[in-house]
Amino acid sequence: SFRRKVTEHLLVIIDRLLDTEKALILARLFCAHVHKQLTWDQFVDLSIVLDSLRREGQTFLKEIAVTGTFYYHGGDRPGEAALFAAGIATRHGTKFTVTEHGRLLYEHGLLQSKRAVT
Repeated sequence: SFRRKVTEHLLVIIDRLLDTEKALILARLFCAHVHKQLTWDQFVDLSIVLDSLRREGQTFLKEIAVTGTFYYHGGDRPGEAALFAAGIATRHGTKFTVTEHGRLLYEHGLLQSKRAVT
């Protein structure tokens, strides 16, 4: 039953992805799940986020992650809208913050973009 659920979810998400970079990110997220770094629910949530995340959102997430805090004070920046639309960012006044799902996406999907999927 679980194997079927996993297979169905992977097939649906892979079919929806429009570029190979996202497919590699999905593979890294799935590896993180297999290695028990992500729960099944986290993997499903992150795969849905990945599907909706535009390229400028990926770039901005990488840019803001270098601070180590995933937030900054300031005004509107070009990549913010993409992170808001994907559901992985919030704003309180001038404080822009990446959510926990955004951090997990970065740590287990985007950060490892230079590493091979094992």
